[in-house]
Amino acid sequence: MRNLAKRAVTLALSLVFVLSMTIMTFAADGDVTKTVDGLKVTVHTDSEEYAEGEAVKFTLTYENQNNYDLENINANFVPDNSIEYDKLEWQKNKLVASLKAGETATVSFTTKGEAHSEGVDNTVIIAVAAGAAVVVILIIILLVLKSKKKKNIAASMMAGILLAGSLAGFSGEAQAAVTNSDYGRVGVHDPSIVKDTESGTYYVFGSHLAFAKSQDLMKWSMVNTNVNSHSEELFGDIWNNYCITDKNNKLAGNMWAPDVIWNETMGKWCMYMSINGNDWHSAIVLLTADNIEGPYEYVDEVVFSGYDGSAAGDIKSSNMILNKKITYGEKTDANLKFTIQYQEATEVKTREEIADIRQVLGLKDDEALPSRYNNTDQAKVNCIDPNVEYDENGDLWLTYGSWSAGIFQIKLDLETGLRDYDYKEYGDYVKDKVDPYLGYKIAGGYYNSGEAPYIVKTDKYYYLFVSLGNLEASG
Repeated sequence: MRNLAKRAVTLALSLVFVLSMTIMTFAADGDVTKTVDGLKVTVHTDSEEYAEGEAVKFTLTYENQNNYDLENINANFVPDNSIEYDKLEWQKNKLVASLKAGETATVSFTTKGEAHSEGVDNTVIIAVAAGAAVVVILIIILLVLKSKKKKNIAASMMAGILLAGSLAGFSGEAQAAVTNSDYGRVGVHDPSIVKDTESGTYYVFGSHLAFAKSQDLMKWSMVNTNVNSHSEELFGDIWNNYCITDKNNKLAGNMWAPDVIWNETMGKWCMYMSINGNDWHSAIVLLTADNIEGPYEYVDEVVFSGYDGSAAGDIKSSNMILNKKITYGEKTDANLKFTIQYQEATEVKTREEIADIRQVLGLKDDEALPSRYNNTDQAKVNCIDPNVEYDENGDLWLTYGSWSAGIFQIKLDLETGLRDYDYKEYGDYVKDKVDPYLGYKIAGGYYNSGEAPYIVKTDKYYYLFVSLGNLEASG
């Protein structure tokens, strides 16, 4: 009898151990975990099976296993088409702004759909079954031992560049009635033209600080302003803090396609200059002057592109992809895909902190930029080639952009010449139509050529001119 009792006890303990391991294994298998560069991320869903149309609740757990802080921790969520979710709500709730060394944080989110059934899930069923089995085994042991002693058994359970404009010039082809003495040539790349009505003089302003003027559109002479002579002083801050890259570290040659316009409200000549950096790290800036030939004063930046990294050196970014599979209705392998981006904390200001994009989007300190701003096909526009024009209502618009992501347009403030921060008519982001920061998308994109926009209104139509083709002799 004593041997029988021992066997019964051994059997009971074995069954309890196996059942407890089953419970722990099931719980572990229900989560997806990955660790990259010291950041451990776990995706947990409130169930493994959902009826079609039910809401899916998931939790992201971030654990910083490094001995240094992490920041700009951002998750991009892409579920199967069968699962709907509120994208704006996700943007508001997804971010863990930073993690100190050794710190853990969680983010929870629920997709659209009816509330998930409150029925007992598989883990509970297993736990109940295990408990029932333990009770039965204990009864058997107690009957075998015929003992009144009570037995207690327990189990335990976890983130082009192409030069601007079209080559333009003056043909220089002599007409029969024109001699060489009747005209004077200049070389101005990406010219924009404006007339000073007081003096009757025409001016062209182009890339690489090439400016010229003429009284008759035939005899041209070069114009020197403080923009030519003091470019490092005027543009040095924005160049060194935002645009500069290791592969493009000289300001000379990167001041492109300015457009000059008289702003009646300001009583100033306004020069909009694009400061170009590699990898879309560009900005369009405003300078003003009382006289069209200067001197010009630097006012501020109008719009930025290329918000990743820092001009003081690229800040190392890390990323990982986690795929969590669930059973969803009749679809046995619905997938929840998460792309996690993050970087080591630094005191260096990032480009997105220098730009006004967070202000315009109304993002809080703990909210990240939407991932589309670093997507070349959709929104990675290069902020160059400005064209500024009044519309028929007297409003002022900046049209800009080049090559990779198309031509965009934002409304300007008549009193400042800068972005109109009170204009909210862009609304929410609509792919290929409008972006609350970049403005209205009016042409191009998807890495098809198209740059150097220029708008002219004649009669009832506005005409958009753009430069097409690559800047090379062939291809």
